[in-house]
Amino acid sequence: SSSSSSSSSSSSSKGTTSISILVSGASECRAFVACSVVVTVAYPGVTVAAASDLTLQVTGVSLPSSPAPAHSLAHSTAESLSLTVDLPPLPAGTATLTLTKPATPTAEFASTLTVHSQITTITSLEPSVATSAGGTIVTVTAAFLPKVSSASELSVSLGPSNPFGSVTLLWSDDLSTSFTAVTPAASSTGLSFVSVSPSSPPANATFMVSTQGATAACQSGCRGGASGGWQATVSVDGMGSVAALTTRMFGSAVPSSAVSVADGTLRVTVPSLPGGEASFGEGGEFEAAVEVQNPQGSVTAATVTFVRAPAAASAVFGGSGGKVLVTFSSPTASKGNAVCDGGGLVQGQTALVGAGAVCAWESSEVLTVQLASGATLVPGNSLTIKGGLKTQDGASDASPDQTVSVAAPAVPALPTFTLS
Repeated sequence: SSSSSSSSSSSSSKGTTSISILVSGASECRAFVACSVVVTVAYPGVTVAAASDLTLQVTGVSLPSSPAPAHSLAHSTAESLSLTVDLPPLPAGTATLTLTKPATPTAEFASTLTVHSQITTITSLEPSVATSAGGTIVTVTAAFLPKVSSASELSVSLGPSNPFGSVTLLWSDDLSTSFTAVTPAASSTGLSFVSVSPSSPPANATFMVSTQGATAACQSGCRGGASGGWQATVSVDGMGSVAALTTRMFGSAVPSSAVSVADGTLRVTVPSLPGGEASFGEGGEFEAAVEVQNPQGSVTAATVTFVRAPAAASAVFGGSGGKVLVTFSSPTASKGNAVCDGGGLVQGQTALVGAGAVCAWESSEVLTVQLASGATLVPGNSLTIKGGLKTQDGASDASPDQTVSVAAPAVPALPTFTLS
């Protein structure tokens, strides 16, 4: 996966000097997280023997006191110079990376890299259910909320406009902010949300306003795929006989039946996730509330989790060009190896990978396609991964067939020969 960058260029008798930056192991550099990039200079016009022959300067964004940016040399020829640059956690902005060879002959190469802002999310909300009477102390932790120095800078509400009381700041830094707040009284019960700012847009998380004395919790079958149809067992207390209870999800009634009246347990059939796979965020999971109501109008809720099927996140040639590494968005349940065509890959791709090419799972997240004699695959071509993959815990739906474009290696191995 690459990050576009601007660079200066100049012409020589052999070719035009140009600089490219490739982000290692991610689609882009994100703020306040360490990031490694591969800087490649085509036709640099100079060669270096070691990384120490080059100085690295990072400007345009604030640098932490430690660690300092570091670089290591991958290879150097008159036609290509390649280095790995390890960047410390940086704030969002545009960083300029400048490599300088101070010794004769001198040279300087510069290019820019965008450090993208993080998405503010509420990572912890404990508890996520409170009664309509208010007065419950809730602990909230939000990732990448703009750093604050006092509780007065935080705006916390139940729904869009019902403010929490007694906000107490626990900590706030570039990575996370945590605080406690007291729930307000609510005029109605049911599913709502907690909204936290300053951030644009505000960070929101699902919150249930329940009838006082009523509780519910998922006991088993609490994770499943986006297509729904799986069954979750929910324990309920303070709501009367479970035989008389009704359940809702996403604003509509869902089937449920009593498992044990004595134990107060229900079996709920979870519907499909509205929006399907498109509803998942970066984490690959989506929490949803199962609302439980009795004939008297009392309400409470339990939480279930939808899990996204593994998706092919990237495919990159190995340095020597003899294999392709396909990385997935989450650990899969797949193991072992098999002939690629009709095995790890959809049948009919022998011309691309060669007859007898083997697909092997190096880990639960990486499928290696070992190319065979006669392979014609080159960077920019696509491979179609065979469907049927599930997450490591087996909770997700089976993945569909999916096509992924194959990128050039981050650091290609230079051809060598031996003269004897």
